[in-house]
Amino acid sequence: MTGRTISVYAQWALHGKVLDDEGYQVIACSNGDLSKANFGDALSRFTLGALDMLPQVSVSYLQPAAPSPGGGYLALAIHWFAADGQRHADGVLRFDNQGRPTAFTSYFCAPYVQLAPHGVTYPDMYRGFSAVTLPGTDGLPAEVTITAAAQQVPGIDDLAMRVAPLLLTGVPVCVLGADATSMEERLRFIDTVMGLLPYGFRARMTAATWTRATNRNHRFRLFFSSAPRASEKPDHVVYWDKPELVAPPGGDAGHYYGWLTDKVTPLATLTRLNAEISFGDSAGTEALRLVDEIRLWRRPRPRPPAPDSPGRRGTPGSQSKAAPESADPVEMLLCECDEHVRAPNLSRLRQDLSLLQDRLQSGGIDDSRRRRYRSLVNRFGLLGPDQRLGKYEGKLLDTLIALAFGSPVSYAVLCQLEDSVRGTPGHLPRTAPDPGLPRPLLEALERTGLADVRSKVIVYSHLDGRKLSRWLSSKEVDAYRLIGELARRGWHRKAHGRLFCDATLKYLQDKRGRYATAEIRRALLRNGYLAQALREIGHDQYQVHALTSLLVAAFPEEHYPRGIGDAAITEILAGTPDAPTPALLAAILRKIPAAAAHQAWDAYTYGSIARMGLDEATHGALRTHLPVLAAADETEPPEPPPAPGPRPPQALEPGRGLRLETSDGT
Repeated sequence: MTGRTISVYAQWALHGKVLDDEGYQVIACSNGDLSKANFGDALSRFTLGALDMLPQVSVSYLQPAAPSPGGGYLALAIHWFAADGQRHADGVLRFDNQGRPTAFTSYFCAPYVQLAPHGVTYPDMYRGFSAVTLPGTDGLPAEVTITAAAQQVPGIDDLAMRVAPLLLTGVPVCVLGADATSMEERLRFIDTVMGLLPYGFRARMTAATWTRATNRNHRFRLFFSSAPRASEKPDHVVYWDKPELVAPPGGDAGHYYGWLTDKVTPLATLTRLNAEISFGDSAGTEALRLVDEIRLWRRPRPRPPAPDSPGRRGTPGSQSKAAPESADPVEMLLCECDEHVRAPNLSRLRQDLSLLQDRLQSGGIDDSRRRRYRSLVNRFGLLGPDQRLGKYEGKLLDTLIALAFGSPVSYAVLCQLEDSVRGTPGHLPRTAPDPGLPRPLLEALERTGLADVRSKVIVYSHLDGRKLSRWLSSKEVDAYRLIGELARRGWHRKAHGRLFCDATLKYLQDKRGRYATAEIRRALLRNGYLAQALREIGHDQYQVHALTSLLVAAFPEEHYPRGIGDAAITEILAGTPDAPTPALLAAILRKIPAAAAHQAWDAYTYGSIARMGLDEATHGALRTHLPVLAAADETEPPEPPPAPGPRPPQALEPGRGLRLETSDGT
């Protein structure tokens, strides 16, 4: 692609101070789709801090609050003093009424969809916008001419090659030691780094050519500074002249670094990957998925490109991928499915599905083949929703699940499906709740069959609350199984564990009186009252809420009108296999009178220290300092027999009573 000149209507804002007002504010802005409040919010979120070294440039983005036909904006801000040679606005004064230099910001927003197809770079934007002199009063959007440089293979800068994968980890990168460089040089470096990533990441990129080191809470992903900032979560810190000190990251971001260093890497194609991408948890996975397509599909199919489908995968101007050079007919059929979904050609898609069903019935699909089919399904984005397919949407999903993932669907397979959908642009908003599966796919999973309790709770919770209630009322479910499964932990995502915990609490509440609370207490005791399990899946408030609900189920008010007794407090906090958590203590304190608080604190202290992994000598030294826990007798009140139902599994049968060691060793 040769360089070309494009014209964009940029919305703008001028930020600074006027003589009679010492506060910084938006002085003037364009009368377009974005309001003064929009500009004020954007400028407040991306600040450099007070700097003496101006001009500087920051790049960011702006997403309209209401859906816009043009999508989001790329933003470039020029921060400057009103000195000679730096006048980017009319009618502004160099000093305020206290005689202090005033810093101004010229802020420009251009629609991403106008810039992305031309591969416009940050230096391109700076050259165009820095030539604009803004008025001191509100006005029309500015028509700005931007000359896009001729597309070239990104420069192989050693530091940039190491910084680009770091951005995929989600942790900001701070560049030190570049004090002697010019602002333009630092801006070119930022652009070089972004040139080593798919262009679509620019839609959510924030960077600054300089920030004040004491500006702790800024939101730039890549920034230059004179010293590391003291933020709560540490940044990646790299040095301008010492790229060899930057270690490649792990995980998918590290694999991406390996792709960059490959001698046959087609870097020039990265500019064409301009579908908007977020720097979320799966940024590394998404980047690998995009570049894997470059590596895998080396030749276009011998047919004209099909138009993109609304809401489906692909980048502007993308086309069906070439079929892999393989003798496996299933892989060829998956490529045909991709083409016929894009068109769409429902008649041919029906034939494809019929042939794939024949292959399924013939069997012989081993794990190796299934992994290859899964890779193709993921790359094509065939699991995403597409209403244009009508009744064939469900048939396609049923076939793909059985072919590439197997049936019935276990929790592990459900997580694979969720990861596949999350890695497909356009299919799932980044703010979507877990498990992040579109409803057609959830319905297909139910038809295919769910293999275990975890997968059923997650799918039913997202499909229909009534469906979950009916399943919880079935003979397949009992309280002891739910408690044991929740105690097993091992959740792929925290939200999965919270869904399962919510279902367990719903069961205990709805079925109160139909299970033996003594059995529930023993099951909870054996599993540490689930305190450690809940700690892994929820924040403090959630843990306290869930543990309080479990205590209500184990010690119902009708049987314990005076609340939880001292012996039970000691048993809960000091007599379980696991150490108690602060949330468990908080839940206990909510359910006992103030006079019993000392007993809870003593038991919590004892249980916390006694469950630590210390050697015998250390334990012996601490034993004399532990509180003495009185072994008070407490007779459990009689309970009515539970309603007929399944017995608890053997693994959760009640064990022997609690024995506590006091400070005298008894």
